[in-house]
Amino acid sequence: MQLPLYALDTPGNQGIGDLGDLKMIQEMVRKNQGGFVGILPIHLLENRLPRGISPYFPLTRMLWNPIYLSLEEVFRFHGFSDDGSDLMEWCSTIDDWKKDPWIDYEKVWDFKKNFLRKIFHHFIDHESVLPSPRWNSFQTYFREEGEDLLASSVFLFLGDLNPGNENPPSLDSSVIHNIYHTHHREVLFYAYLQWLMDSFLKLLWDGGGILGFDLPVGTSPSGIECWLHRDVFTLSQRVGVPPDDFSPVGQNWGFSPVNPWKEREKHYTHFIQLLQKNLKYARFLRIDHLMGLCRLFWIPEGMNASQGTYVHNFFEDLLAILAVESTRARTTIIGEDLGTVPPEVREAMARYRILSTRVFYFENDSSGLPRSSDHYPRESMVTLSTHDMPPLRAFMEGKDIVLRKELSIYDASFANAQWEERKKYLHLVLSLLQREGLLSPLFFREENPPDSSVLFNALLRFLLSTPARLCVVNLDDLFGNNIQPNLPGTTTEYPNWRHRDKVNPKDLEEKIRYIGQLFEKQADISLNE
Repeated sequence: MQLPLYALDTPGNQGIGDLGDLKMIQEMVRKNQGGFVGILPIHLLENRLPRGISPYFPLTRMLWNPIYLSLEEVFRFHGFSDDGSDLMEWCSTIDDWKKDPWIDYEKVWDFKKNFLRKIFHHFIDHESVLPSPRWNSFQTYFREEGEDLLASSVFLFLGDLNPGNENPPSLDSSVIHNIYHTHHREVLFYAYLQWLMDSFLKLLWDGGGILGFDLPVGTSPSGIECWLHRDVFTLSQRVGVPPDDFSPVGQNWGFSPVNPWKEREKHYTHFIQLLQKNLKYARFLRIDHLMGLCRLFWIPEGMNASQGTYVHNFFEDLLAILAVESTRARTTIIGEDLGTVPPEVREAMARYRILSTRVFYFENDSSGLPRSSDHYPRESMVTLSTHDMPPLRAFMEGKDIVLRKELSIYDASFANAQWEERKKYLHLVLSLLQREGLLSPLFFREENPPDSSVLFNALLRFLLSTPARLCVVNLDDLFGNNIQPNLPGTTTEYPNWRHRDKVNPKDLEEKIRYIGQLFEKQADISLNE
């Protein structure tokens, strides 16, 4: 299963999905023979609009976003009332937030941060004098994480003092330590949040972890990672893609690239640390834009994408490090290899047994027809869609085309042409599913196509019948939602990363059980063949 953790609207959370919800889903999936729960990145964000809510534009890829802490779990972790009455008294205003169809990250985080700060002050006042096992655990974590965690905590403290300041000062070690000693409690609070996140992720891992984490290709140029590792980042450049048919003016993704030569001079310490942090509790790790290990498109700051150029990386060095670290962590690597992929990237993925990402909508044979199930590669992850695409129901309705027309991304004539192409493609999909015996001829009528739930069931069985090692179902498809999580090329024009999926745990478990039964049937068929 693949899901955006933020979108989970369950009875127990506070306006955003959390690690308690993730624990529940992992247990449901494992109980029903599933072996993968993939999530969008949960790294540290500003939690403010417009760019500070994108999971692919984090402040750092080495720390976690404490907005995902479950207040109920934190309450219990600290030994407060198990019946939840104390928590309910603290959280009495939350229900009003959940009536809004879009998540308000800033409001949710302000509430959670104030709640967690109260818990922290109780923790430090009551458990540090005669050190409790919890306090000793926190101290051990703080000591082992070292200077980077201390500096990161100082960065976040200064950010709270000067919100919106995108140019933090270059602080040497002595200044960082002076700030820490002067504002000891305030700085320590941010380290405490990371300790909580690490503690709960470890509990998920110890509970039979099957989580698939997601490693973004970049990080905010004004964030912690660039601040701590400014000796290897080229802050005068931005990363994107050149102009093409999909984006005639190209794309500027807003983050700065790592300088390959400086990274190599530093013996790849930044890259190794990045991998180790993200592999720690991951059974799978998806690497966003895997081609970035081979080359990235650099755009000088202030210029447009047509003035950029490709800069090549030391691809084989990075792959060898990735192989070593993932083997040590016993983690399977999934490469996001969509779009224009240089041949050497796919060849290297095959050599290193990195799973290729195969999205059904993009998989066509040489004649342009949807590829049959037996023509998918074994070393791959198959799925219907990604976070940058509409769920199945919206795809069938052409909602993404209508949306781009409304936002003037498409003009009327282009939108009409796209919808005609979409209808032809859906007809080809129905034909493929009928040939494979997955869709009854009764539904095969252009004027009366199957509803999205019928088509989803047929496509799910199709994906399960491929040789791919990993078959992933998106939560939005499972619930028949028609809201696209992210519309590439937009920021304020569309509420990216803010939609809610109302989840009834009982209904969800029934759906997961159904998928597990389908998987068992398919496994039986494969064994008999």
